[in-house]
Amino acid sequence: MKGPAEKILILDRGNVEFAYPHAWSFEPDPAGFAKLEDPKKDCLLEVSYLHLPPLPPEAPDVAARLRLVLDESKEGRVAGITSIDRGDLRLAWADYPFDSADRERGGIMRAARGRWFLADNGRFQVLMTYYYWVDDAGWAVPAWERIVTTLRLGFGEQLADPRDHWSLQDPV
Repeated sequence: MKGPAEKILILDRGNVEFAYPHAWSFEPDPAGFAKLEDPKKDCLLEVSYLHLPPLPPEAPDVAARLRLVLDESKEGRVAGITSIDRGDLRLAWADYPFDSADRERGGIMRAARGRWFLADNGRFQVLMTYYYWVDDAGWAVPAWERIVTTLRLGFGEQLADPRDHWSLQDPV
């Protein structure tokens, strides 16, 4: 059920969906992912997904796949990967610190956090990257937790029209 002051992002006619704060902006990127930002641009979420082919039993699990992604990136220095199963979803994430120039404050260097997140249900896989300033953790971390909590992946049974989504229906 949709919480107060939230929007529901519906990708691929319902095969990927999650709630995010109402005030945040959404921008599809031509490179194939979506960008979501808070109004002050202090927090950035990037989301991409793909249809998975049938995976053989020996295929790497989500934690191993996330490790492969991190090993290819500059963020490979993360200490550990956390993974859990939630119903039909398998989730894995890693969190890491870094310093970044804050363009909104004249380029001063600030402490930041990044999170890489991978989820799959055997048919779809979602990759999310999330970035926020350490001093915004009090609101940025709960926003992230709500996004992850509300993440749902479909099974290929697409909605005929996005307006058919449960969140857009009148309560009975």
